[in-house]
Amino acid sequence: FANLCMVRTPDKSEKYVNEYSLDYDETILKSNVIYNTDANRLEVMLGIPYEILGLDASEVKDGAELRFNMIRISGTGRDTYAGWINWGAQWGVGADNNPGGVGQNLLVLKDDEVLGQIEAKKTSNAPSFDGIDKSWGEPTVHVTGDSYNAGIRNSNAVCETDEMDTYFLWDANYLYIGMTSPDTEFVGAKALDEGWTGDGMQLWMLEKTG
Repeated sequence: FANLCMVRTPDKSEKYVNEYSLDYDETILKSNVIYNTDANRLEVMLGIPYEILGLDASEVKDGAELRFNMIRISGTGRDTYAGWINWGAQWGVGADNNPGGVGQNLLVLKDDEVLGQIEAKKTSNAPSFDGIDKSWGEPTVHVTGDSYNAGIRNSNAVCETDEMDTYFLWDANYLYIGMTSPDTEFVGAKALDEGWTGDGMQLWMLEKTG
């Protein structure tokens, strides 16, 4: 599976993407992590080329299914690894690291809206990577610690926030994933070899099913 962790460098001057379990040309990945000072929120944008997920062009179509797990990592000035909001069960059902997680999330690529599942909406134009704006549309799913298949994991301290808005779009070349979350104390990673710390998002995308 693809395991991507998106934060800022310790001095917050640059985006920092840790890529685990992958062997590919990293220049084809689209990503950004910013702090929106006007809205006091973290914004994460990600464009994943399908080849990373094991999909060829013929499989990128309406109804294609993907599975994922996501966490919104929370860092504070006192502790860069305070905890996270988990959405899914990357560490397994019942694991302490994903309380409330009952399984992986199913994401379906759709041309038209169908209620009752997490859907990535087809787009004719790539969304902005300068921030989450109207090009991303309305949030696909609002997630809190009380949401289905979600929970709060406090690591070394108490999570700063308990909610996030998620966005899912797709076109012929990329799966686009966005996330926004309230944040009043934005911090970068603790160190370059600890890219899972700080304020950011970690995403696990499993390769195609079936």
